[in-house]
Amino acid sequence: MVGGTINMTATEVEALINNRITETIANYTQTYQTGPHDPTGGLVNPQMCMFKTFLNCKPRNFKGSEGAIGLLRWIEQSESVFETCNCPEENKVRYAIGTLEGSALTWWNSIVQTLGLNTTNALTWNGFKILLQEEYCHHNEMQKLEDEYIQLKMKGSNIEEYTTRFQQLARLLPHRATPPGKWIKRYIGGLVSQVRKLIISANPTTIQQAIRLAHQLTDQAMQRGTLPKRTVTAKVGDHKRKWDVIDSKNFTQQSFQQNRKQESNRTHHNPNNNQQSSGGYNGKYPKCNKCGFHHFGNQCDKYRCQRYRKIGHVAKDCRGELQASSLNRNNTQKGCFECGLSGHFKKECPQLKKRRANDITTKGNSNNNTDVVRTGLL
Repeated sequence: MVGGTINMTATEVEALINNRITETIANYTQTYQTGPHDPTGGLVNPQMCMFKTFLNCKPRNFKGSEGAIGLLRWIEQSESVFETCNCPEENKVRYAIGTLEGSALTWWNSIVQTLGLNTTNALTWNGFKILLQEEYCHHNEMQKLEDEYIQLKMKGSNIEEYTTRFQQLARLLPHRATPPGKWIKRYIGGLVSQVRKLIISANPTTIQQAIRLAHQLTDQAMQRGTLPKRTVTAKVGDHKRKWDVIDSKNFTQQSFQQNRKQESNRTHHNPNNNQQSSGGYNGKYPKCNKCGFHHFGNQCDKYRCQRYRKIGHVAKDCRGELQASSLNRNNTQKGCFECGLSGHFKKECPQLKKRRANDITTKGNSNNNTDVVRTGLL
């Protein structure tokens, strides 16, 4: 182009236009095939996943005290939420950190201080999961999971329980799931013999094929009767529990009858207890088998007779004679009401007797003097 003049022939201009049209159509076709569409077939502009959108999907929180299984469930649920809200890869770690709380949040803050903010911001989701597993899947716990994975066996016809636990352990131990052939071999090895032989002959190439085939063969084995039905196992357990309940009831009835018999014998030998029970005790204290009174703990001395020193009655209901040892021990005798000395009562007081004798003598002398006076007057 010189001075506003295009130095191109008509053929060259047409070729340039055709190239631009071809590029535009190619770009549009690629966007149409990969982008989301509405029900009418129109292209829909994808919305960016915001943190509020992520929280609206109600992701699970992680506190750090749930253990390895709890961590696995949190990772699975978080990844499911990522798919639901179309979360981009660069925001997965930041959004997942928003669900940490308690000791888990404290741990992450220490990671940020150690590695730096720039390093943690560049951390991928897979790298974040590795850090979590190193922190919360301890060696001892991981060794227990390793042993459980190796020794895991299918019990009866519970194929669902076996498969679920096997997949959980495989996710916690990813090195056990590689290569795929090793993973499939371990799953088949834990099945019952009736199912394992048939699956080995089928030679599945993926773990999904092995799982589907194991479920189908288990159902067929239950229909043929070579494996017990799941409902039969539950009924046997219920039947056993019913017998346990019956045995408990029989034991309770026998214990009740024995207690009634012992109470009857105790009442027969101790009539005072019969008087106590005839009053219809309605309190909250249980009846003591030792003393016959109602109380908690070792309080029988509280209901011990202070005269006879035996339990089963109190002093006011005691029918035994007062022991001499009790007299010497208690020593509660009072002195004479006349002289205050001990050893005698008032009616036997020597001083009182002497005073009465003197009074009688004095009274006799007075009577004699009166007669003399009367005689003199006459």
